[in-house]
Amino acid sequence: MSRVKHTERKIKVKGFGKRLYYAILDREMNMAEAARKCGFNHSKISAYVNDRATPNAESLYIICKRLNVSADYLLGLTDEKGKAVNS
Repeated sequence: MSRVKHTERKIKVKGFGKRLYYAILDREMNMAEAARKCGFNHSKISAYVNDRATPNAESLYIICKRLNVSADYLLGLTDEKGKAVNS
């Protein structure tokens, strides 16, 4: 039996950066402030906003909770910005 090597695939979310950028603006923040609020460095948020990187599940969760925006909105599943679900 042969082994199948599992590799993590990067999934590009069309429009994620633009939606994140608008979520940041809606909160009257700049990218540096959003990065601090999320506990990220500026280059990480910049990479997300400019669609050079896509956040993993943990980073997406942090963004949603700290910026109070829904993952469905950021991922393009809805156009309603909504709020992150409180746990």
